Amino acid sequence: MINPKQLEEDIKNVDYKQINKMIDKSTNQADTNFWITVRDRALQLRQRQIINRKDFIR
Repeated sequence: MINPKQLEEDIKNVDYKQINKMIDKSTNQADTNFWITVRDRALQLRQRQIINRKDFIR
């Protein structure tokens, strides 16, 4: 079974260009929605990392 923290790290480190290629190659709506969800989650995780940086917090 996959560790949830490791899965989040893997998603956070996925290249946007790679995700966009997978979205373009999707042959059905379910695949497209999956890759869009992965892309959105990667963005959320990166935003959280930026917000939680000490130099960002006053």
